[in-house]
Amino acid sequence: MTSLPSRPQAQAAAAPTSEPAVFARFDFNWQALFAERISWLTQPNVVADLRSDHAGETGAVYIYLGAAWAMALSPQRYTPGAHSFVTEHCATEEGHLALFDRLLPREHHSKLLLAWKAAGFALGALPTLVGEAALFCTVESVETFVEEHYNEHIVPMEREGAYPELVRLLRHCRDDEVHHKNDAAARWGAPAATASGSGESGDGGDSGGSGGGGGSARPWYGRAWAAVVGRGSKAAVAVCRRV
Repeated sequence: MTSLPSRPQAQAAAAPTSEPAVFARFDFNWQALFAERISWLTQPNVVADLRSDHAGETGAVYIYLGAAWAMALSPQRYTPGAHSFVTEHCATEEGHLALFDRLLPREHHSKLLLAWKAAGFALGALPTLVGEAALFCTVESVETFVEEHYNEHIVPMEREGAYPELVRLLRHCRDDEVHHKNDAAARWGAPAATASGSGESGDGGDSGGSGGGGGSARPWYGRAWAAVVGRGSKAAVAVCRRV
């Protein structure tokens, strides 16, 4: 069986005193993050949330690796914009994964990461083989779910004033995902809903919050595929929180 391509090895620091180069573009206070971690490691719900986030970012990297693999089979089928979309968004997701690799102790990672890698690779490769519009529709659908998923644990933490530096990191990742959602929607022609509730911007400056990525304005096949992706993503999160 052909093995999945590997992503660049994410660097993880054992102590908050060292700052690997991969984190140079982030301005998070790692001393504060590690101090907060002492507390949230005793909170099973927070650990479960972050396990699902780590698994989700793993799957996201492999979505783009799958798309890149499919594009490499016949590069001329795809526009330069589609190639750059995959390259740039993959780099962002690798940055997110590096953050969670460093933040979440390995013993709390999902035991099913290989399955999430395979699922992500297939979810990126198969639509891309259909065409770049199918890829963009898929990314918009995935990111619509991811935005809502991040908000499900950002909002309660903000309301309680808990773990402010962790919330800042989660908001950063969420805002990047909103940018990816809106970028994908614009590229395949679905009106992107600019969501509210964000404070910070990641790689695109779009706001976070809840949103439908075009909702009923999508064509029927986009709505149908979004429903499939949403249900599958919800099921994966439920599993990740436990395993």
